[in-house]
Amino acid sequence: MKQICLYFQVHQPRRLHPFDVFDIGSDRPIFDDILNIRILHRVCNKGYEPANDLLMRLIQRFGNRVHLAFSLSGTVMEQMAAYKPQSLKSFQDLASTGCVEFLGETYYHALSFLLHEETYAEEILKHRETIQQYFGQTPRIFRNTELIYSERLLPIMDRLGFQGLVTEGVDRLLIGRSPHYVFQPNWHRDIEILLRDYMRSDDIAFRYTDREWEHHPLEVETFAQWIDETEGEVINIFMDYETLGEHQGGETGIFRFLEDWITYTLQENLAEFVSPSQLIRSNVPSHFFTSKEWISWADTERDLSAWNGNEMQQEALAKIQELRQPMQATSRARANPQIWDTWHYLTQSDHFYYMATKEGNDGEVHQYFSPFASPHAAYLHYMNVIAHIQHQLSEWSCD
Repeated sequence: MKQICLYFQVHQPRRLHPFDVFDIGSDRPIFDDILNIRILHRVCNKGYEPANDLLMRLIQRFGNRVHLAFSLSGTVMEQMAAYKPQSLKSFQDLASTGCVEFLGETYYHALSFLLHEETYAEEILKHRETIQQYFGQTPRIFRNTELIYSERLLPIMDRLGFQGLVTEGVDRLLIGRSPHYVFQPNWHRDIEILLRDYMRSDDIAFRYTDREWEHHPLEVETFAQWIDETEGEVINIFMDYETLGEHQGGETGIFRFLEDWITYTLQENLAEFVSPSQLIRSNVPSHFFTSKEWISWADTERDLSAWNGNEMQQEALAKIQELRQPMQATSRARANPQIWDTWHYLTQSDHFYYMATKEGNDGEVHQYFSPFASPHAAYLHYMNVIAHIQHQLSEWSCD
C-alpha cells in the first residue's frame, strides 16, 4: 500500500513599512505590524483555524490512520502567540493527538544559509527550542526555507542531529527517475531525503481553481486514482497551508475536497497517511539524490533566482550581509538585542521575493504576495531601512 506524506508550510513574515528616504534617522517604525496583524487575523480566520478543525475531525474519526506534518516558521508562531493565541492553541491541540509531526527550519524563514553559517545554525536551534516550547516535540526532519537545498547543507544537518530533510523533486536532477521513494545523498548515509511531488501538490495548490484546466473541477476519485497509479512507494504532497481558505477561498470547495479525498482514500484502503519520520522509519532508501547546485520549490527554474535573480536582489543580499560587521564592531549594537532581531527579520526570504522581476505566471505569483506596488518599490524601501540602520550605527559609534 502506498504511503502519502501530507505536509503544510505555515509562515507569515514581518513585512516592512513603506520606508522613504526622508525616514532615515527618524523614529518611524521599520515594520508594518498593523498590516501584519490584519493579515494574520484574516489568514487564521479563513484558513488556519477551519483547516485545523477539519484535520482534527479526520484524526478523531480515523485515529492513527491519519498522520501529517507541519513546518511553522518562528515568525508565524510569535505572531499567533501575541495576536491570535486561539489559532496557536488549535495547532497545539493537533499536536496533542500524537498524529502530527512538526519539522525544523530556520526561525525567521530566512536566507541566512547564504549569509553566515553560524547564524544559520543558531536560527535553526532557536526554532527547535520554540517548537519544543509550544508543541513538546524535538524536530528530527528538516525543511529549509522554501525547500532550498544543496549538499552544502548536509554537514550542518548532521551536526544538528537531523535524520532527514525534505526538498523539491527537481526533474533535471532526477533525470527521468520517479520522486516517489526515500532517497539518500550519494556520500552521506545518515540523512534521508524526501522529495516533493510537485505535480500532485500543485494540482491542489494551484490548478484546483483553474477553470482552464482540463480536469476542472477536480474530482476526489480522479485525484485518488492518479495517486494509486503513480510509480513508487511514497507520495509527498507538500504545500503552503495558506492554500486552504486564503489563496483558495472556502467558497471554492477546497476544504471539502481535502476532507473528502482523505476520507475516500482511507475508506477504499488505497493508501495510508504517514508523517515524514514514519516514512523514514518504514522505508529503506533505495535511490540516491545528488544536488551540488541550489534547488528550491519556487518558480519554473526551481533554483535561487526567486531571491537573487536580479541586481536589486543581489545588492540587497550583499548589503544585509555587510551590515553584520559594523553591528559587531559597535559595542552598543553588540549589546542591543533589538537591532539584532531587526537584522534577522531583514534576512527573511520574503523581502527578496518581493523584488523579483520575473514575468508570466511566476511574476504574477511574486506580485500576489508583495505588499508593495512593484519590485523596485520593495527594493527601495528595503535599502532605505538598511541605510537607516547604518545611520543609527554611525551615531552609536560616536557616543
